[in-house]
Amino acid sequence: MSKEEKRIQMFAMIADWQQSGMSKKRYCAEKGVNEATFYYWYARSKEKRFGSGEFYIHRQGPQKK
Repeated sequence: MSKEEKRIQMFAMIADWQQSGMSKKRYCAEKGVNEATFYYWYARSKEKRFGSGEFYIHRQGPQKK
């Protein structure tokens, strides 16, 4: 797996966690993800969101009518 493929996979994992509604610890336990790895990529995703604008995860709640 290339570095770019790994980066895409890990950012997808962070997006999946955000959609899950689980705590970080529970998500890692249920998915078999090392917590240190998760937190590393979580921090990287935050850098990207506020840095270059290259990556942004937006989680929208239920629509109110």
